[in-house]
Amino acid sequence: MNYHTYNFINRLMCACVIFVVSLHASTSSAQKLTPGQIDSLLIKEAYYIVQSKSFDEALKWNDSLLLLSQKQHYTRGVLLAKLNIANRYWNYGKLDECIGLLNEIRKTAETELPSDVYIMARVCQYYSQAYNTLALFPLSLDNNLKAISFALKIDSANVRNSVISNIYLTRSNIFNNLKQSDSSKYYLLKSYEFKKNAVVLVTLASYYMQQDVNDDSAKRYLDKAMAYINNKEKRMREYDKSVTYFTYGKYYLNKHNYGLATEYMEKALAFGLNKKNYNHLSDIYRHLVLCYKRLDNIVMENKYLAKYNELKDSINESQARLIEDSIKKIEEQENKVIAKNKTLFIYTSCGIIIISGLLIALIRNNRKKQKKLLAKEAIIRKNMELLEMKHEEVELLKKRVEAEKAFIMEKEEEAEVLKRKINNITDELKELAQDNDPLLLSKFQEAYPEIINKLLSINPGLTQPDLVFCIYLWLGFSSKEIANYTFTQHRSMQTKKYRLRKKLDLSSEVDLYLFLRNEL
Repeated sequence: MNYHTYNFINRLMCACVIFVVSLHASTSSAQKLTPGQIDSLLIKEAYYIVQSKSFDEALKWNDSLLLLSQKQHYTRGVLLAKLNIANRYWNYGKLDECIGLLNEIRKTAETELPSDVYIMARVCQYYSQAYNTLALFPLSLDNNLKAISFALKIDSANVRNSVISNIYLTRSNIFNNLKQSDSSKYYLLKSYEFKKNAVVLVTLASYYMQQDVNDDSAKRYLDKAMAYINNKEKRMREYDKSVTYFTYGKYYLNKHNYGLATEYMEKALAFGLNKKNYNHLSDIYRHLVLCYKRLDNIVMENKYLAKYNELKDSINESQARLIEDSIKKIEEQENKVIAKNKTLFIYTSCGIIIISGLLIALIRNNRKKQKKLLAKEAIIRKNMELLEMKHEEVELLKKRVEAEKAFIMEKEEEAEVLKRKINNITDELKELAQDNDPLLLSKFQEAYPEIINKLLSINPGLTQPDLVFCIYLWLGFSSKEIANYTFTQHRSMQTKKYRLRKKLDLSSEVDLYLFLRNEL
């Protein structure tokens, strides 16, 4: 069976599904699809449906199969349809809806289909994707490992290899975000080992482009990906084509061939329209801004900058809301633990007080009964009582010391959390700087307004490029790195530094880096 015949049959089946669902809702003697046919549509056909249709059309397609599965009491079909919808939410940046639906799917799967390792592998994989997007990397890695453990138990070799390939690709992306390039490359190669596709090939090309050590390897993987998507015998997703052209555009952008870079970026945009993947579309817009900026096309630069800002604001708003909700849940759990410990402490203290009171009463009673004892025995008894009291004081002192130690540890943990937050802000600024992102100045001013204000107080005539150059130096980049990121000649960096010294009224003996980091 060739590709065209296969495509025709599958699309005919999809049309039949929608017809059957509508007929089932309006008649008492409804036709049915077998569980195997429903699985085939929701697993194989859905892979292409979600990339070839708009968000609403893809949801409607999955909803029709969801309704059919519900009417046939086929739980697995219901969960598969919901998994496809959850993945659609993730692609569109609707992470709160995505995680909410995954929570629902997991709960049902654990109670009704606990042995379905395919469902659980995909649930954990989608959790891993969502948490990676939110930069919650420990949670992302944990769910990624769970996904691998479930996927290894899948009976079908083809299905198992496809699922594991996607899991390893996500794991590579996590380590790439964590700046662990060796681990990222390792899992990229593992992903390609289990399933060869264009997305893995262009991701490998991107790895070599980021490392800036093997330009030939990057081009070789790009050419393989292009040959792969142009193979008419294979059924390709629009997303695969968009990612391939996008990575080609980045390759030529690095080569300063802005004409070809723009051409490939526009092709990537054409395949990536209808908002198939918000984060991918945002990257395309951002790179088109850079392309048209290098071509001095202000009209097109402003056009795509507006689209980029609009889409980025939408993504950031959704992600910020979900991160805030996640932090609130974590804080609620911590507060419950603290409240439980406080209650335990109160009960323990009360017990100690009661026991101490009983002991004191017993001692006093015995003292009255032994009044006739010799004076020597009375002195010994009093000394023993004093020792017991001293022991209690020592124990109380120990408890106070432990409480103070716990308080100090809590403050140290709070300081560590604050330090990590500051490091995260600095890492985000460094990523914007490395991408030559137009938002660098505004984001830096939001994070460190006092630095910009001090610079302007020294010389109100500092221009925007002067301030951006100061930011690069403050972030610790070398002259060579700044030249690479801003697409300028390395030798012009010394001229910029000299002019900046004059504007800041600094002598040649003053270290410019140390001045920006320590004096401001």
